[in-house]
Amino acid sequence: MKISFGKIEICAEKELAKNFSVSLKKRLQSDDIIDAQSPILCDKGNARYTISFGIERAHKSPDLAEIFAFEFLKNISEEAQADLKISWAKNLKKQNLIFKNAVLVRSSSSLDESISMHNFEFLAGKGE
Repeated sequence: MKISFGKIEICAEKELAKNFSVSLKKRLQSDDIIDAQSPILCDKGNARYTISFGIERAHKSPDLAEIFAFEFLKNISEEAQADLKISWAKNLKKQNLIFKNAVLVRSSSSLDESISMHNFEFLAGKGE
């Protein structure tokens, strides 16, 4: 799986995203129709996706893990709004899912000696 946010590669092709989750929330609208027994629910296309996952990376030393964790968080937090692109292989064929104008809403990093762990949560509109 490969995940990128704008120009920043979050998850390289040979890395695995942990606890990967995509959820969809739709806001429905009810319309009152004359002579109808009850309001009619309409899907107005107001969909919001939440995409969350974690990445673990091994580094050559605890110092390098610390430097990477802080620089990585700084770089990704500077990207205000961008496309979140997720690529994976299915039956040896590359598949892509792109969430246009995604926004990073939560990000955290932690260290365990020379391993850095990063968790992300994005909000986005319709995926392609």
